[in-house]
Amino acid sequence: MGWAGTQNGLLLELAADHEFNAVITADQGIERQQNLAELPIMVIVMIAHRTRVKDLESLVPQVLDLLKSESENRVYRVPA
Repeated sequence: MGWAGTQNGLLLELAADHEFNAVITADQGIERQQNLAELPIMVIVMIAHRTRVKDLESLVPQVLDLLKSESENRVYRVPA
């Protein structure tokens, strides 16, 4: 989509404007850095010791369950 390098605030706005259902991130500070309360999409924060694929893989089933559910548009934390 050409959004590489886009800062979090603008990235979240773009995702909402393009009617994304969710934003998935490993940025554990996003809740403190951005105003997510008014965001009309779900934000899923994957919590792992490192952000390498092998460290995040075990969280994918929980993320998929959230995406399939009728979850509210709020922040969900998926811990390792």
